Amino acid sequence: AYAMGKWQFKKLMLLGGFRFERTSVSYTSNQVFFDFEGDLDEVVPVAGGTDYNFLLPQVHMKYSVSSDLNIRAAVTRTYARPNFQDIIPSQEIDLNSREGTIGNAALKPVGATNIDVLVEKYFGTVGILSGGVFVKQLNDFIFNQRFSATSYEGRNFGTNVLLTQARNGESANLLGFEIAYQQNLSFLPGALSGLAVYANYTYTHSKAEIQSRNDATELEEIRLPGQARHIGNFSLGYDKGRFNVRISANFNGSYLSELGGNSAEDIFVNDRVQVDATATYTISNKFRFFVEGLNLTNQPFEVYQGSKEQFIQREFYSWWTRVGIKFDL
Repeated sequence: AYAMGKWQFKKLMLLGGFRFERTSVSYTSNQVFFDFEGDLDEVVPVAGGTDYNFLLPQVHMKYSVSSDLNIRAAVTRTYARPNFQDIIPSQEIDLNSREGTIGNAALKPVGATNIDVLVEKYFGTVGILSGGVFVKQLNDFIFNQRFSATSYEGRNFGTNVLLTQARNGESANLLGFEIAYQQNLSFLPGALSGLAVYANYTYTHSKAEIQSRNDATELEEIRLPGQARHIGNFSLGYDKGRFNVRISANFNGSYLSELGGNSAEDIFVNDRVQVDATATYTISNKFRFFVEGLNLTNQPFEVYQGSKEQFIQREFYSWWTRVGIKFDL
């Protein structure tokens, strides 16, 4: 259910309202256990459910300084549901590899209060420069944690098993800014007028708190899992006549992926730059020839534990391409 109102005062537009959402979940699943030889040992069915409600107010403002300059601001309340497979209390325990994954029926959805301010400058119909700042406060944020145990919920494993489970943190705060520029360079002379450029960059500082892994009565401060400090994209395109060509570089900074039993066991995904390119040639109104190339510089996927001197995973996928003809009916 939702209610919304819009008010226009010359250069100022206000949009406000609220949304109410109720979620009801029911599930049936299995707890699966493999013995020390890797053979199926036991399958135990489980069933249950959970319900939760959210009231989500929000206010948006747009102030038109001029026909090509806007100031936007918003205060919103939002939430994100957990992954469905994470809230099912299923277990998959492999005693042969000493590893397992377990669900968490007590997992709560993430609630967020957001404040955003954005300035937009338009260049006719062919370009825009925008920049803004944002502040977000999260409650019950979700993260994956790996921990060792010899038993779980009354079942004795008979050995030490490394378990992975999604859990709720206490709270998290994010502060950041973003800037984006996009423009068709149609003012350039001759063939250069087909050039276009797109770039954006986002910086995010995050601080999150979880129950201390050393003292259950204390809180521990960490970076928000899954949140990179630096994210950026740059793309140069050319669209003239029958040709359309674009080359793009995408940067994603390192981020905390999973928490371990202590900070030295935390797992991070390393920063990565990927370069992609696409080209299209229009043969006729119905036929187009295209070629795509992804990961042209063969950037690896790297994971390290604790520090960048201790890589635990490094995968190379090389570059790959696709060539073909598109036919439009």
